[in-house]
Amino acid sequence: MPAKNSFERYLKGKNISDAVAAAELDLTRSYVQMLRTGSATPGLHTAAAIQKWSRGKVTFESWLK
Repeated sequence: MPAKNSFERYLKGKNISDAVAAAELDLTRSYVQMLRTGSATPGLHTAAAIQKWSRGKVTFESWLK
């Protein structure tokens, strides 16, 4: 099982569903699921939006491999 990324840890820790995160970030639920599972990496604007939305808990740098 792959290690959890900081986005997944944040969602789980705050008990935020993919649907809620998608609505609040103006993304599709399937895209949020892909980000959460690590099968997709956000673009610059989305990574910045997630950092702002998570109040810095999911940093821009956390998406860098």
